[in-house]
Formats: sequence, C-alpha cells, structure tokens
Amino acid sequence: MQKGKEQERHDAWARARMIAHWVYLSIPTPKGTHKETDPRRFYPLPGDEDGMEPTVVHLTENDIKELNRIKGLIR
Repeated sequence: MQKGKEQERHDAWARARMIAHWVYLSIPTPKGTHKETDPRRFYPLPGDEDGMEPTVVHLTENDIKELNRIKGLIR
C-alpha cells in the first residue's frame, strides 16, 4: 500500500514536471541558448534515481487546450 502511494505521488510530480517542461520548451529564447530536452535533467525528482520507469502521461483534450492557451499567452 505504501509503495502504491509513493508511486501515485511520484506520478503527480512527474505530470507537473512534464507540463512545466513543455511550457519551458515553448518559450522563445535567443539563438545559441541551450534548452534541456530531457525532463529528468530539467527537474530531477527523488524517485528518478530509484530506477522507476518514466511515467507516461496521457493528456486529456482539456489539458491540451489549457497548454495551448498558456502557450498563446507566452508568445
């Protein structure tokens, strides 16, 4: 039960990291600026070093609309 709760917590953080990384990659930057393309190095989580498999996050249609809205605000 404890392992399930830890996995649930890790999944929630992984989803937040994925959204933050997506927004980070959407922000325009000057030429020659390096952007970290690996979300695990962009924002490491405690469960990453435990060998947990990366969480596959399935976005809903509402999630995609919200991300596109945020992307429009950034530009």
